[in-house]
Amino acid sequence: MSLWKQVPKITKVYLAILAYLIVLLVGLVFIRMSNGSIIESSLWKLIAPKQTDSQSAATLAGSALVPTETFPPGSATLHAMGNTQVFDGPGDQYAVIALLEDNQAARIVGVSQNRKWWAVDLPYYATGRGWVSVDKAKAENVTNVQVIVQETAMPGNLTTPGSGASIMAIANVNVRSGPDIKYLKIGNIKKGQSAEVIGVSDDNFWWLIKLPGTKNVQGWISRDYVVASKTDNVPVIGSQAGAEQTIVPGSPFIVAIMTVNVRAGPDVTYAIVGQLNQGQLAEIIGVTRDGLWWAIKYPALEGEQGWVAAAYVKAENSGSVPVMK
Repeated sequence: MSLWKQVPKITKVYLAILAYLIVLLVGLVFIRMSNGSIIESSLWKLIAPKQTDSQSAATLAGSALVPTETFPPGSATLHAMGNTQVFDGPGDQYAVIALLEDNQAARIVGVSQNRKWWAVDLPYYATGRGWVSVDKAKAENVTNVQVIVQETAMPGNLTTPGSGASIMAIANVNVRSGPDIKYLKIGNIKKGQSAEVIGVSDDNFWWLIKLPGTKNVQGWISRDYVVASKTDNVPVIGSQAGAEQTIVPGSPFIVAIMTVNVRAGPDVTYAIVGQLNQGQLAEIIGVTRDGLWWAIKYPALEGEQGWVAAAYVKAENSGSVPVMK
């Protein structure tokens, strides 16, 4: 009689369970060692809060606000009550350009004429400021805050009402931040979906539309994938300045998340020498040691070099760019 046949049945059950657990453990260790990054990323996708591209950009922009401890003593400041949007003008019809997290502070630089909106310091943004609803923040030291007269120019991403111009997609198609496939994808239109037309590119190849399902977001869509109606009188919108700059495949470059100043040096104390529009590309030629500023190729300047804040751009192929200053 073999030794195995002499082993009690209950012991055989325990041994079988033990063998199964050992095999399972070895398999898990092998998978972890060979593909751990995939497991981690999959788990993270399950537990992490979902966030849209525009929200990500806005959060990144909000992080560029000056920390509370750097404010001069007695400065007018506010603290956000909950996650609070920062707008491009004193009203929620303007574009969202940043996001203040709950209790995040910002320095107040003015108030709207109707005193319903605080103007806050936003040094990396093109205009240097953003607007926060008075109802969404707790303010301090605001007795002597100056009134800022609302600009007469309407924000660039508002639509012209009443035109009746529209498009209908004949296929699923991307909506981009500029009139070219090199610009960032900001949304999409599904086959059969319609959208209001705001303008047309100067080469007549792209429609500027109001993105369906949003309040005031607009983007560009190729006319090859849509059928247009009542578009005879829509205005021609020129291509963004500098869009002709081409990037050699594999070269490091940045894409502007939103309109951002180009400066003469890597700090807000340097002069503004130009701007990159949302979606515009620029070749990277260097980075500061702290990683907060990119040196870019900027042909409009004599030295063909400018600096942009990293908080307002997305970098690609930037792993080996040289550290400058």
